[in-house]
Amino acid sequence: MSGTEYMLSQTFPFPGKLGLAKKSARNMAQQTREDYQAAKNFILSELKQNYYQLYQLQKSIEIAKKNKQLLEDFARIAATRYSVGEGLQQDVLKAQVEVTKMMDELISMEEMRRGTLAKINVLLNRNPQDSLGEVGEITFRKVNYSEDELQDLAIQNNPGLKGMGFEINASEAEYKMARRDYWPDLTLSLSYLRMKIDPSMDPTAERNFVSASAGLELPLYFWSKQRKRVTEKNYDLKSSQQKYEGMKNDLKFMVSEQFYSLNKYQEQIELYQTSILPQARSSLESAQTGYQVGKIDFMAWLDNQMTLYNYEIGYYLALSSYFQTVTKLEELVGKPLF
Repeated sequence: MSGTEYMLSQTFPFPGKLGLAKKSARNMAQQTREDYQAAKNFILSELKQNYYQLYQLQKSIEIAKKNKQLLEDFARIAATRYSVGEGLQQDVLKAQVEVTKMMDELISMEEMRRGTLAKINVLLNRNPQDSLGEVGEITFRKVNYSEDELQDLAIQNNPGLKGMGFEINASEAEYKMARRDYWPDLTLSLSYLRMKIDPSMDPTAERNFVSASAGLELPLYFWSKQRKRVTEKNYDLKSSQQKYEGMKNDLKFMVSEQFYSLNKYQEQIELYQTSILPQARSSLESAQTGYQVGKIDFMAWLDNQMTLYNYEIGYYLALSSYFQTVTKLEELVGKPLF
């Protein structure tokens, strides 16, 4: 005899297994999405930090060029006064040395500016040598969040921490699913058989059969397979929970650390704006007037000029550091702070 059989067979997992598998897969997908968001936030943070550094270098170069021009002007004045017997040769030499030092600083600043431009271009997926133009003016703005508020925002919105929460959910679903492996799965089958008998026996004989069957897949070796899988998934769940708590504590510490830096730079900026820079400018104006009328010597003027130069450089360094810290905080809390 010969025949052709058609069979449909389907295994039905123990009730609850498919739901748990779906929950695990959904949480793993959500974790991957949060990992993507964390990577995106990191790139944006790097871009912003380099942008603020570029701004600081741009302003420092402007200040250095202006200072170099003033030093050159006063070097000529010192040379003129020396030529008519009213000045000292050491004033001329000192002015020339300061001009040379300023040129050296400009070279270093320009090199750093080009390096920062290259970093920004790479982050923008452009050629490192592409031109970007000038950075717009940046105005100081306060962050109106307390330390506790920033920590709460980080716990709620940080994508890395949220992703770890989804990992815990997935591990919990897999643990429950492993425990359900102790229960058997059901297999149902339905078949149709067309059978032909040897024509020499009966040329017209043909018989068709329909049959159904049901079976159970019994976990006979549960002590060496299912039990070990349950233990493994239980450890995975506990490990995920502990990593979550560790990440949360680290996150709160990093937020506090950046918050303290933010306050430091904010106080420095306000001090520069209200006291240091106005006083240094007034002192320089007085020194310039005194030098021109011969009441103070060149070294006193030079000291005032370089003091103002260093304070102006320090102000824009503090301003840039402040906004870079804001950017780091935004990456930690997972949202803009302005």
